[in-house]
Amino acid sequence: MKKAFILSIISIFAFQISLHAQETSLRLGVGYGFPLTRTFVGTTTVFGFNGSYGDAIFTSYGAGFNVNAGFTKRFKSNIGLDLEFQALFGKKIDIGYHADNVNDGVLPYNYYEDNPRSTYANAIYITPSVVFFVPVSKFEVYGKLGVVASISSTTYDEQFRTKTPYDNSNPTTSTGTKSETTGKFSLGFRSAIGIMIPMSQRISIFGEVSLTALNFIPDKKVITASTVNGSSNMSSLTVYQRETVFVKGATINLLVPIDQTKPSITGESRSSMSSVALQAGVSFKLSKVVTE
Repeated sequence: MKKAFILSIISIFAFQISLHAQETSLRLGVGYGFPLTRTFVGTTTVFGFNGSYGDAIFTSYGAGFNVNAGFTKRFKSNIGLDLEFQALFGKKIDIGYHADNVNDGVLPYNYYEDNPRSTYANAIYITPSVVFFVPVSKFEVYGKLGVVASISSTTYDEQFRTKTPYDNSNPTTSTGTKSETTGKFSLGFRSAIGIMIPMSQRISIFGEVSLTALNFIPDKKVITASTVNGSSNMSSLTVYQRETVFVKGATINLLVPIDQTKPSITGESRSSMSSVALQAGVSFKLSKVVTE
């Protein structure tokens, strides 16, 4: 409720200022984000006859391809307000486990386990910000500072394949699950610096670097697919097995019997969605040019 109130105040303030705007423009662009701050998302481990190794994976769900559209109103030649909408198609993050030729001292060395996993995020960002313009020769440098509101989700895909060690004729068994975790509405901060190069009186091209400070806060996870040897077993899963609710400071009483008709409850943990992104695109002036 507090976050929604703050965002409402910012929006009302921006609307009041925009009434005095002398120039409006529409901006369309694409970009790619790289991790800014990182959190732990899993490990990649390989076991083999000659040894094993593993890597802990630290990254940000905010990395990946994005498309954006922005609307800018200037109320002076050097200052204005901007409202940007951005869709993030997050980078796929691969994690997993693989064991091959495990030496148990008894069975032939043809046993293996394979547990590939991957995760990624999708998000919608809404960013109201203040923009400052500085004319330099035949182009403009600008800077933006604002608040970013996020509606996001993460997808987790896991496969598990094993082959029995007795002989190579035994079939491979496999299971798979796919789940989606919706995130809570979250607020962060975004800043950017860029350059605007006019191509005509009304059309310009731009490039910018933006920094986003934001967290993904999980709300609810739902298993959307579950298979055993290629066949779905979703019908056999209870609500407790399919759904998980994330609660801040959750406590679990192991003495209370599990109710299979209700979602499981687990503690809330935050993951980074912070990024530094490169953007480029085209800006179209929709109204008269600002004088002063």
